[in-house]
Amino acid sequence: MTLNYLENLPGKINVAALKNIVFQRLEAFDQRIVPAPYRPLLERLASLKPGPYLSDVNNGVVNIGSIDDLNENDHKKCIEMARTLCPWRKGPFNLFGQRIDAEWRSDLKWKRLLPFLPGLKDAVILDIGCNNGHYLFQMAEHHPRLALGIDPVDQYYAQYQFLQYFKADPLTQMELLGVDELQFFHHVFDVVFSMGVIYHHRHPLLQLDYIHQSLKPNGKLILETMTIPGPADYCLFPKDRYAQMRNVWFLPTKETVINWLERSGFKDIQLIFDVRLTPEEQRVTEWSTFRSLSDYLQPNNPDLTVEGYPAPWRTAFIATLA
Repeated sequence: MTLNYLENLPGKINVAALKNIVFQRLEAFDQRIVPAPYRPLLERLASLKPGPYLSDVNNGVVNIGSIDDLNENDHKKCIEMARTLCPWRKGPFNLFGQRIDAEWRSDLKWKRLLPFLPGLKDAVILDIGCNNGHYLFQMAEHHPRLALGIDPVDQYYAQYQFLQYFKADPLTQMELLGVDELQFFHHVFDVVFSMGVIYHHRHPLLQLDYIHQSLKPNGKLILETMTIPGPADYCLFPKDRYAQMRNVWFLPTKETVINWLERSGFKDIQLIFDVRLTPEEQRVTEWSTFRSLSDYLQPNNPDLTVEGYPAPWRTAFIATLA
């Protein structure tokens, strides 16, 4: 991947700096053998017919191909590769008739967002922490100019490249970049999605500053995050873990998120949804067999995490660059 496509986007992008970062991360990706040797797996895809196969999104499920597109041997090989890439965190997908039932029912979140989305047609979109590209493929159904996903996690990049081999979607791209690399984008994006990311970052306001810089004038931010109920202007800073996660730094109330957005230069802030996270949305499946939400809450009091903190809610906002 040369990243030359970035040179055709509006605004100002330090493509040279991004190329250097992506080159280093791809070198590490190629050498990784734990939890799986991803590069050899992706190279084995060449034995299967590449896409584009007929694809669509139906009732929140990203469908790629049908069971009749591959012979029995190739179908078995394809699904075995998909299982090698477990766990699948975001979904669901239907790959050549095989349902990939991921840990997260990402379709539920997207369904909540849909009525509030700004126009995505012909837009330049960024999805921060895009995971395996499930939301990118949802966005592509709206015919943007480009839906770019960034995520520094090798496994998610491998999953996206695996799916994209068959989907061959010209409207999506994914790069091994993180939040900090947003500093190289200036006034590029019409819409930025940051979903399930901000609480993993040590400096949430710095992240919002980077997003602010990357948006075009009057650009839109869709910010979805874990929150907790509590007093206005309150933010929990877990002592060690939150719901068994070490990489959760801040759990704000929804009022605190609004304060963050206002102080970071956003206006017209609108609450999209504020719902309690339940095992219907995050759970163990055969495609993600590790522990999930039910294991992180107290069995006799699901209002609390196993550490004794308030259980998580999922809250989303739409805001405009001031």
